[in-house]
Amino acid sequence: MTDACEPGPVVVDTAPVAPVQVAEAGGALSLGAPLPAPVESTVPKPYETPGLEIAAAAGGSADAVIAANQARAAEPQDASEPTALPNTFTPAGQVYGAAAGDAAVILQARESASLIIRGADGSVYFARQLAAGDAYRAPDVKGLVIDVSEPTAFQVFVAGQSRGLLSGPQTSLSRLIG
Repeated sequence: MTDACEPGPVVVDTAPVAPVQVAEAGGALSLGAPLPAPVESTVPKPYETPGLEIAAAAGGSADAVIAANQARAAEPQDASEPTALPNTFTPAGQVYGAAAGDAAVILQARESASLIIRGADGSVYFARQLAAGDAYRAPDVKGLVIDVSEPTAFQVFVAGQSRGLLSGPQTSLSRLIG
């Protein structure tokens, strides 16, 4: 007895296919005009590494790039941007770090930039992308190093008074106080 669920033989109904005519060796063969390349095979715009043009113009060394960035920061700005830095610290955004009375040094972001504070042993005390106006109060801990993405994006305040902008991407906190 056969089970009703068992499949029987599969029958496929196909139409007859005409045989392909192949030209004999030495016979003439004609081809149509070439077709354009498909869209997915076109070449994309080449990737340009940010800062590569500045590095090439500055001779290609990292030191030359840093010097070019510092020179660019020292150039006079156009009239649409304020040139004067505030003399005293005024919170203009979120303030991170130590309590108000426990910090001698405050770093305030003038534009969006990253800030990393490391201990003498390399441990990370603070790491954050600060928005313009955000500030960080550095704790009074020996051996802290400030590591920033753009030095000119941070204004330094010691005891609430401006000391100007950071001078380099890595700076010892004790150097800012002294």
